[in-house]
Amino acid sequence: MYALVIFLGSFLLFGIQPMLGRLLLPGFGGSAAVWSVCLAAYQVLLLAGYVYAHGVSRMRRGRQWGIHALALVVAGAWSLGVAAMWPQVYDQIGNTSLPGLEVLMYVAAFIGLPYVLLASGSSLLQAWLVQRKGRRVYGLYAVSNLGSFLGLFFYPLVVEPFVPLAWQWWGFATAFCCYGLLVIAAGRMLLREGADDTADAAPAREEMAVALPRPLTRAWLWVALPGMTSFLLVAVTNHLTLDVTPIPLMWAMLLGLFLLSYVIGFSRLGEKGLAAWMFLCVVSLLGLGYLLVMKGTNNVRFVESLRWGGLAFGLVCVFLHSWLYTIRPVAKESLTRFYLGIAVGGAIGGVFGSLVCPLIFNTILEWPLGIVAIAAGLGWFIFAWRRRDLVWFNRCALVALAAVPVLVVWSFKRNPVLEGDVLTEFRNFYGTLTLTRRDVTRPGERHQDAFNLTHGKTLHGMQSKKYWDDDPVIPERAMEDKAMRSSWDRFPMLTVIKHPLAHDVQATTYYGPAGGGAAVVTRHASKGTNETLRVGLVGLGAGTMAAWANEGDVFRFYEINAAVPDIALDDRHFNFLSSSKADVEIVIGDARKILEAEDKAGFPGWDVLVIDAYSGDSIPFHLATKEAFELYRRRLAPGGILAVHLSNWHIDLMPLVKAVAVETGMTVHGVMSGAQGEVSAASWAFFAEEDFKLIAPLGIEVDWAQVKAMPRVPTDTHGSLIPLVRLRGMNTDEILKKPDRRGTLDKLLGKNPAKVE
Repeated sequence: MYALVIFLGSFLLFGIQPMLGRLLLPGFGGSAAVWSVCLAAYQVLLLAGYVYAHGVSRMRRGRQWGIHALALVVAGAWSLGVAAMWPQVYDQIGNTSLPGLEVLMYVAAFIGLPYVLLASGSSLLQAWLVQRKGRRVYGLYAVSNLGSFLGLFFYPLVVEPFVPLAWQWWGFATAFCCYGLLVIAAGRMLLREGADDTADAAPAREEMAVALPRPLTRAWLWVALPGMTSFLLVAVTNHLTLDVTPIPLMWAMLLGLFLLSYVIGFSRLGEKGLAAWMFLCVVSLLGLGYLLVMKGTNNVRFVESLRWGGLAFGLVCVFLHSWLYTIRPVAKESLTRFYLGIAVGGAIGGVFGSLVCPLIFNTILEWPLGIVAIAAGLGWFIFAWRRRDLVWFNRCALVALAAVPVLVVWSFKRNPVLEGDVLTEFRNFYGTLTLTRRDVTRPGERHQDAFNLTHGKTLHGMQSKKYWDDDPVIPERAMEDKAMRSSWDRFPMLTVIKHPLAHDVQATTYYGPAGGGAAVVTRHASKGTNETLRVGLVGLGAGTMAAWANEGDVFRFYEINAAVPDIALDDRHFNFLSSSKADVEIVIGDARKILEAEDKAGFPGWDVLVIDAYSGDSIPFHLATKEAFELYRRRLAPGGILAVHLSNWHIDLMPLVKAVAVETGMTVHGVMSGAQGEVSAASWAFFAEEDFKLIAPLGIEVDWAQVKAMPRVPTDTHGSLIPLVRLRGMNTDEILKKPDRRGTLDKLLGKNPAKVE
C-alpha cells in the first residue's frame, strides 16, 4: 500500500506541472521560458516540501500524523477552491512587466500548498517506514520517480487532447483529495502497528555495495550532485530549444530522462553498476565533444544533437544519481536530511539555470559550462577512487576528460552559432535576440553588408545595405527620435517616426511576392490602387512586411517582446519601419489579448491580418486554437484576407489549416515558394470569406485534396498540436532547388487554388 501511495503522490506531482504550464502559457505569449521558470518554481516548492517533511519527522509519531492530516485537509480544500476560482483569475495573467516573477507568483498561488504536501509525501512516508526497512527504504525513491515519469507524460498524451481545462482542474482536486485520504489511512495504520517499537527489525548498519573513499562520500555531495543534474536539465533544455531548434514537449522529454535516471540510479542496478556508468559517461562526453566540433548544432543536425545531447545528459544523470544513492546515509535519523539535501541542490541548480543565467549571460553559455563542469567532476571522481583493477582505464579517462574543455572551446571557433560579426546580443524572458552583420560584397560592386536578426536559431529579419561607403554614416538615435511613445487601451504603443532613405526598401526572407507580400498585393488589387489598406501583423521581427505598404496605409504590429522594437527601429541596420510609406504602429503585448481588446472596443477591422507567430517551432498554442481563428475572422474588414505563415521546421501546419477552413467554411489558398536572392523559401496560407484570386508569382499552390485535415481544431480548453510534430524537418528550400525532386513536389502540390468544402 505504501508504494502505491508514494507512486500516486508523485504521479499527481508531475501531472500538475504541465497542466499549470498549459494554463499560464497563453498569458505570456506562449513563451518557452514559461516552462523554465515553472521548473525553477517547482524545484523551490519541492524544497519547501522536503523542509516540511524534515521538520515534521522530528516530532512524535502521533503528532506527525495529526499535523500532516490537518495540512492535507486544508490543501484539499485549497485545490477545490482553485478549481472553482481559476476562470475568474485567468484574464489577469500576464498583465505585468515582470513576467518571470509573475509566473512564480501564479505557481505558488494555484498549486503551492498541494504541491508542497505532494512533494513531502514520499520522504515523510519513508521516514515512517525506515524503522522497519532500514536502508532498503531508499528504493521507494525510485518508485516515486517512476510515478513522476508516468504522470509527466500522461497529461500531454492522454488528458490534454481530450479533457477540457475546467475538468482537468476538478480532476486534479478530486485526485488530490483521494490521495490525502490514502496518506491519512496509511499513517494511521503505521501508528496502530506501533512502528516506533520495531526499530530492531532492521539491521543497525548495512554495508555499501560499492566501497568509495571518504572524500567521495561527504554529506555536502547530497546537495552538489542533484544541484548539478538540475542545472544540466535546464541547460540542455535551453540549448536544444534556443540554440538548436524548439519542438513541442522538448522540456518534457528531457525531464522524463531526468526522472528515469533517478529510477535507475536509486536501485541496485545504479549502485552496483557505478563503474560502468562512469565509463559510459566518459564515452558520451567525448562523443558530444566530437559532434560539437565536427558538425556543430543547427536545424539540419537536430536529430544528432538530440541523440548525443540527450544520451550524454541521461548517462551523466544516471551516474551522478547512482553515486548519490551509493552514499545515502545509514542512520535512519538522517533520511529526511538526505532528501532535504537533494531538494536544496535541485532548487539551487534550477533557479541558477532558469533565473540567474538569463541575467548574467547574453547567450546559452550554461550548456558548455555545464559540460566542462561535469568533465571536471567526473575527473575528480576517477582520480579519487583509484581502483587498482581500472588503472589503465583511469589514466585514459583522465586524458579524455581533459580534452573535453578543449573540444568545447574549439567548437565555438569552428562552428559559431551564427554566421557573421555579432553586433548585439540580448536575452530576456522571451529568449535570445542576436543581431549579426556579414560582408556580402560581390566582386566589382559597392560594399554591401547583410544584417540578420535571429531569435534563438529562427531568422526574424534580414536586410542588405549598399550605401555604407558613399552615403553619410547614419548616427545612432535615441528611441524618442525613432518613435513616439503612448498607449492603446492598457498596452504600450510606439508610433514610428519616418526617416526615409533615398532608395526603396525591398522585402526579404519569408515576405516576398509569393509569401506575406501576396496578401497585401492581392488586397490592393481588389480595392483599387488608390485605396488605402489597414494591415494588422502579429509578430514584428525586423518589420519586413512594412516594405509592402503604399502611401497612406496603416500597419499595426503586435509584439510581445519589448526588446524587439529597439532593434527593428535602429535604421543603421534595418529601415523597413522608418522608410515605410505606411503609418506604422507597434503595440507591445500579447497579440491575442490586444486583438480581443480591439474587438471589444469596436476597433475597425483589418483589410489584411498577418499571423507570423508559427515559424519558430515553439508555437504559441493560444494563437492556433479554434477560438483564436474565430477572433482573427471577426477582426477582418469585409473582403479582408487572413495570411498565416506556415514555414516551420518540425511542425506540419497544413492539416491544421485545412481543418480550420473546413470548420469555418472560408476559402483558403496555400502557397509554397522557393528561395530567390534574399527571399527565402516559405509556406503561407491565405483565408477569406469569399473566393478570391491570389496574386502570388513564383509560388506553387497547395492541392488541398492531398492534405489530410486534423480530426478537429484544438480549442482553448483542450486539444494538442503534438500529432503535427515531425522530428526530421522538411527543408523546403532544398526540395525546390533540386530538379530531380521537382516532379515529386509537383505531385504533392497542385496548381489550382481550392475552396475547402
